[in-house]
Amino acid sequence: MSYYSEDYRVSREIREEQYDQLKRYIAGKLTLEVERNADLFLPDTSSLSGYMTSLTDYRLYYERVMGYDVLTASPLPPVIAREEYVAEDSVSSIYRLYIEVEDGLECYGLYLLPRTIAKKYPLMVHLHGGGGCPEMICSFGKPNNYNEASRRMVQAGFAVFCPLYSFRSFADEEDTAIPPESRVLLENKAREWNTSLTAIELFKLRRSLDHLLARPEIQSREVGVAGLSYGGYHSLISAALEPRFQFCICSCGLVVENPNDYSHLHARLGSRIVLHQLIAMIAPRLCIIEAGLFDEGKPLEPGRWVISQAARYFEELGIPEKLHYIEFDGTHEFHLSRSLTYLLGSLSWLDNN
Repeated sequence: MSYYSEDYRVSREIREEQYDQLKRYIAGKLTLEVERNADLFLPDTSSLSGYMTSLTDYRLYYERVMGYDVLTASPLPPVIAREEYVAEDSVSSIYRLYIEVEDGLECYGLYLLPRTIAKKYPLMVHLHGGGGCPEMICSFGKPNNYNEASRRMVQAGFAVFCPLYSFRSFADEEDTAIPPESRVLLENKAREWNTSLTAIELFKLRRSLDHLLARPEIQSREVGVAGLSYGGYHSLISAALEPRFQFCICSCGLVVENPNDYSHLHARLGSRIVLHQLIAMIAPRLCIIEAGLFDEGKPLEPGRWVISQAARYFEELGIPEKLHYIEFDGTHEFHLSRSLTYLLGSLSWLDNN
């Protein structure tokens, strides 16, 4: 018998075109879905109290579609924690915290306390980005794009907690048992359980707050969250859904491909609340967003559009100063200088210590 044969490269363009078609098709459908549901986010902007009350249902909706309710369906044990003293330096006392949020599940993080004496410290939860880890964000090793942000926060008077998120860290290079695709593998397994890795991360963070805010050295009314890159994006989610966060700093974390496509991190959760609406859910609390002028991975124009849309809600509430947008002369990095200055000027705790 004689069979037809052909070099596989002959049909390569067909496979690539089929891939591009599918990508365009899904992106187009998601864009239509976002536009169709644009009017579903209608919080009460007639007063601050009415606005905060009206956000409750939107938070519950967002949590439901990410699968958060699966994690809280059964009674939860009390949160317990163990800590290990690491060191003291000229800036901080350093500890490793292992907070057991559920049987067999811990939230690990570095905990830094200022060397300066105060009755209580405001708390900043500091989130690393993809490929990061608490040790990188706390500048334990060689310089990186976090630019000593955690240490600078400690010097400004904050206690700082830096939890570990599920990424293969650049700090380990190739010397780790964690596979490169670890996050995708964990996400797929979480989906089989009708939840998501984003929901699990939020769950761990919230349960950690239960412990941190009960510590005697923490001023529980002055709590914020900040992050770079994915950590910046997740700081927006965390602040929007967790009212105990009173302020937020998002650095280089506006995950937008273009003004009409929020798809790859928002719609994939099934949520019809898009990025500018998520930012609006932080109001009336303070939200600071900074973007690098030369950040090749996060083009400015889509982010500017998102900020302009989110700003409408803050303006309608009469608090435009609570959404502060900064563009800095830099790349994909934690700038923080102007953000921290603005934050410190806005916090009431400075007047009370």
